[in-house]
Amino acid sequence: MSAADLHAEMLAAEMALWKPVAFRWFKAKGFPMADLLDRAPGLGVSRVDWCGEFYQPIESGDPAVIVAVWVRPPVDLTAGTRSAGVLADLAAVDLKTGAVATRCGIAYALGEHLLERDTRPFRLRCHVDARAWLQAGGDGVCPLDWSTFTIRTSGEPGLNLLADTVRDGELIETRMRETLPALPRLMVRRAAA
Repeated sequence: MSAADLHAEMLAAEMALWKPVAFRWFKAKGFPMADLLDRAPGLGVSRVDWCGEFYQPIESGDPAVIVAVWVRPPVDLTAGTRSAGVLADLAAVDLKTGAVATRCGIAYALGEHLLERDTRPFRLRCHVDARAWLQAGGDGVCPLDWSTFTIRTSGEPGLNLLADTVRDGELIETRMRETLPALPRLMVRRAAA
C-alpha cells in the first residue's frame, strides 16, 4: 500500500466522522472530542472487515474508529506549529470488544510519536486498552504490539510510564516483562481529588 493510498484512507475516515450521524454516535460514546481532535490528528470512522491483526475498509463491514499513527504528526502540540507530518499506519478500534487491527502492520502503539520527545526525563501515560486511550482524549500511548513497544521504551533513559490504576500498572508490567526483563520505571497515576 502506498503512502498516498494510506493518506487517502485516513482522509476518507476523517470526512466520515463529520457526517452528523457519525459525529453524534462518536460523542454519545463519551469521547472528549476537542481533546481527541487536538491530540489525534487523522481520527475518523469507517466500516471495516477484521482480518486478524489487519483490517480492510469495506462498506458492509463493522463500524470502527480509525486512528492515524504518526511517526511525526502534522501538528506539534507543544510548539503549535504545523508540518507535512509523516503517517506510519492506520489503526481500527472495535468499540464493542476493544480489539485493534492495523492497516499495514507497522504501528506498535497509538500515540507512538510521543516517544520521540527530546526532553528527559518525561512521564508518559500508558493505557492497556484502546478504548481507554480514546476516553482519555488520546493522552499518552496504548501499545498494540507489546514486544516492539517494550523494546522501544526500554532504551529510553528518563522515561516513566504512568498507569491510571494499580491493576493497569500490573498488567502493563506483566506484558512488558514477557518481552524484556529490564523495564522503564512504571508509576501509578493518582486521581485528582
